[in-house]
Amino acid sequence: MIALIALGGCGFLFVFFAAVLFPVFAQARSAAQSTRCMSNLRQLGSAVTLYASENDGRFPDPQSWVDELSSQGTRPRSFRCPAVSGFGRTTYGFAFNKDLAGKKVSDFDLNHELIFDSTMLKRNAYSGLETLPLPGRHRVNRTALNHILHVDGSVEARGR
Repeated sequence: MIALIALGGCGFLFVFFAAVLFPVFAQARSAAQSTRCMSNLRQLGSAVTLYASENDGRFPDPQSWVDELSSQGTRPRSFRCPAVSGFGRTTYGFAFNKDLAGKKVSDFDLNHELIFDSTMLKRNAYSGLETLPLPGRHRVNRTALNHILHVDGSVEARGR
């Protein structure tokens, strides 16, 4: 009888601690994904800078930007947002700004959006900012944010 009461008490403690700790673990996982996503975008910014320096100061073609930046030695996982469900070889989660097609880096303000979180999940996705996920893909302090790489290589976490 005492053993049953002890087991019941242990079960209650397990449920209690699980209820307290699971949200903490989920928040830590979300923060880690957000950090990796921002890091991936910074790496893509470096690849775009290198690409432009070798191509008359021009951005890669938005229709083939992943393919063109891959030739710069960019790691395949850098093209993927880790917070995208279905994370795999055919799911990406970033889009290249369609406004930059065929343009030179010097034609744009350094704060102009370059690559960003997008609802378009395919390889070589390109669009305008209308494809930013709503609500934002990344939860930071209970705020849903999207990440945006700017022409100058900085990454912004923006709410929508």
